[in-house]
Amino acid sequence: MNALPALRTVLYDGWVLRFSDGYGNRANSVSPIYASSLPPEEKVKTCELMYAAYGLPTVFKLTEASPEGLDGYLAGLGYEAVRPTFLYTAKLQAGRRESGSPGGAGFPGEKLLIADSVAKDWLEDCFRLEGFDEKTAATASAMLSNLRHGVLTARAFEGGKAVACGLCAVERRYAGLYYIATDAGHRRRGFGTAICRELLSAAAETGAKSAYLQVMEDNAAALALYEKLGFGFCYRYWYRILRRRD
Repeated sequence: MNALPALRTVLYDGWVLRFSDGYGNRANSVSPIYASSLPPEEKVKTCELMYAAYGLPTVFKLTEASPEGLDGYLAGLGYEAVRPTFLYTAKLQAGRRESGSPGGAGFPGEKLLIADSVAKDWLEDCFRLEGFDEKTAATASAMLSNLRHGVLTARAFEGGKAVACGLCAVERRYAGLYYIATDAGHRRRGFGTAICRELLSAAAETGAKSAYLQVMEDNAAALALYEKLGFGFCYRYWYRILRRRD
């Protein structure tokens, strides 16, 4: 939550409600972190009203550590389980450079640039590679402008054009990878690997000790990449979303 803040956050009886104009489930969902003092029927109804006021569906982000019985209660109300996701972690060590670093023999492109800010040209390249429409790009830009911790951005180039990008949020010695994207015509050539390695190496040099990322459970290619980089399973989460209630 600190690494990529939502546009608006509400604290409600141990639950954290995040609102970001519908961009992404994580930033537009309820995280029921602590036990409740209010009954679940009252809390869920209040959440539904708050998200409806923003024109958003009500979404809950759940883990095995969520309050006991909540997942089943939401299922009984018609909330559908979607987007099962793994959170992976890895230890970092400063001073280790991989073959995918800029200029290294394993780097597939012309150059790889690292910066310690979210610059306008990085935003433009990232949103193009992510395929964002104008509304999504505006929301993502507003969210990134709220960052109040260390940040690293990366772009890999070929033919004078950015073909891959990534962002690393560094906070409390944790480095989180976000916005890892590669142009469709340049995938499976090592650009994503090079971006991740260079961001993690740069994060370690700033003092980060651990890294994390989030990857969909069914994304076999991404899982293979991240395991190759030394990441391992930490925990699983999923969403419960209210599609329709008859």
